[in-house]
Amino acid sequence: MRWGRVLAASLVLLVCFSSAHAAGLRLSWEECPEGNGQTLKQSSCNAQFAIESLVSSMELSAPVDSVIGMEIVIDLVSDSATLPDWWRYEPGGCNAGTMSASGDFSALGACGIPWNSTATGLVQAWWGGQPRGGANQARLIFTVFVSPTQKVSLDAATPYYAGIVRLTHSRSSGANACAGCTVPVCLVLNSVQLLRLPGASVEAVQVVNSGGTGNWASWQGTTADCNLVPVRNRTWGAIKSSYR
Repeated sequence: MRWGRVLAASLVLLVCFSSAHAAGLRLSWEECPEGNGQTLKQSSCNAQFAIESLVSSMELSAPVDSVIGMEIVIDLVSDSATLPDWWRYEPGGCNAGTMSASGDFSALGACGIPWNSTATGLVQAWWGGQPRGGANQARLIFTVFVSPTQKVSLDAATPYYAGIVRLTHSRSSGANACAGCTVPVCLVLNSVQLLRLPGASVEAVQVVNSGGTGNWASWQGTTADCNLVPVRNRTWGAIKSSYR
């Protein structure tokens, strides 16, 4: 995790070295859309050893070279007045410790695989009440990254994997269950930040969605309103300052 700490610390230094690209962002369950990943996932919530995989992917509007990491922002809103306990992943929350991030796509393959699936995934933050201050909202930030010697170039118009979020059902049922697994939730992939080698002319490229709803995914139904957490035109500096 030493490299993870170094990368996490270096993220703050990228405030003045970022640009934005509009492109296609997609969010789906189990696979990217090219591999028949689904935008709706339903579960009985009674299989304690089951694992759900939420896959983020993207297409760039222009090539980007020297990429060594990605920071991924996913916002969610539940179809309930407050966020269910099952979605309380913050420290001390009912489901804390049951979510993980991954940059290993070796079991998939329908989209382009950056870094040959050697990237490390790390959940950076789970922030309840964001992005719009709603009691039924939350924001997830996670990163995938490699060492500088493993830098890659990403092409335009090629669908690439960005990262995987894995949710376990260890607290979906039984004595230690967290209530609310069956409540419908909408998740929105709001941005993917491409992190480049330190010293590059632009050290971070923010990829935001160019339109459409391909960056939406639903859990347990489609009644949660994704429009309550749309992409906001926030700068990289504004996003990072919220987590200092």
